[in-house]
Amino acid sequence: MVTDNMTERVGRTFGEMLICNRDSFKEIIILCVGTDRITGDSLGPLTGHKLQELLQKSNLACSPIVYGTLETPVHALNVNNVVEGIYLKYSAPLVVVVDASLGLPRHIGRLTLKYGGVQPGAGVGKKMPVIGDIAITGVVNYYSNEELLVLQNTRLNTVMKMADVIANGIIHGVELFVGCQQVKLHS
Repeated sequence: MVTDNMTERVGRTFGEMLICNRDSFKEIIILCVGTDRITGDSLGPLTGHKLQELLQKSNLACSPIVYGTLETPVHALNVNNVVEGIYLKYSAPLVVVVDASLGLPRHIGRLTLKYGGVQPGAGVGKKMPVIGDIAITGVVNYYSNEELLVLQNTRLNTVMKMADVIANGIIHGVELFVGCQQVKLHS
C-alpha cells in the first residue's frame, strides 16, 4: 500500500545510496523498464514520464538522464540495445533500474530499493540478463501462475501512485546528493 511518507523515505534512501557511491560514477542514468501496453508492466514508463516532467521544471545541478518513458519505452525487445548504448555513450554511469514486480497480495504497493540490478521479465518467465547498479522495484500485483493475466488486470491507480512516489523520491534523493556534494566542496 502506498503511504504518505513513502516519497520522503524513498528519497532519503536513494540519496544515501548516491552519496555512498559518489566516487564510482559521473552520470546518473535512470532506466525505466516496462511497456505501456500492459497496466501492470507500465510502472517503469510511467515513472520515466513523470520524472522527465519533474526534471523539466527543476533546476538540479546534477540532473539524471532518463531512459524509458511512455513515448519511448524500454522493454524486452530493446532493453539490451539500450543498455549497450548507455555504456558506449557514458564513461562511468550509475544505472538505476525502475521496474515492476509481482509479489504476495499483502505486498502490493511495496517499493524496494537495493544495490544490484534486476532481471527484467523474471516475473513472467523471461530469461534476460541482470541490468543496473541500483534497483527500484514496485510490487504492482500478486504473483500467480497466470502472470500475464495478473499484469493485464492490475489497477492503474496503484501503478500511478507508485510512479509518483518513485519519480518524486528520485528528485528528492538527487537533491540530497547535490546538497551533500556542495557541503563537501565548501569544507
